[in-house]
Amino acid sequence: LLHPEFSNPLFLKLFCDGLNRKGLDSIPEGHEGITAIIKFFLESVNEKISDKHDLLEGIEIVQKVVKRIAHQIAERESNYLQLDEAFTFVISLPEVNAVTNKPEFFQDLISEGILIKNMFLKDRDDYEEGVYIAYERFSDYLVASYLIERYVEIDRPGEAFEEGGALHNIIEGQNATF
Repeated sequence: LLHPEFSNPLFLKLFCDGLNRKGLDSIPEGHEGITAIIKFFLESVNEKISDKHDLLEGIEIVQKVVKRIAHQIAERESNYLQLDEAFTFVISLPEVNAVTNKPEFFQDLISEGILIKNMFLKDRDDYEEGVYIAYERFSDYLVASYLIERYVEIDRPGEAFEEGGALHNIIEGQNATF
């Protein structure tokens, strides 16, 4: 429990929910690092949603859908999707074709803590409802994985970050993350 993520109450809740869903009362061996913890949490939610919608767990529908949502967020250079846009996007994914009740599936992603629904400031006095991936580090991990997979060449990783590169805006100017 010395991992820094455990000092974040939301992350701790997500992790404990994952343990509870799996029927565990202690942390399994090998669950160190953010990757293992995220994988564990997604597996536990996938198990519950797959069972509810009579889907095979091995299809890993939750993992695939969350990954696709992270791709959308990354491509839009945003940290959320408008609620109606996210709903339409999720229910139209090929991965969701086998789901009988698509609106309920989308709602399950929210109620199971994968997505968080909130109001976002659109303009000065105008708000819009949207969803974002629960826990910022979880979202950052998924978005970064997508960006690396999509834009970074394994033999020339620096090129994506050079001026004119697809990821240059991440490290340059007012948009800089670091």
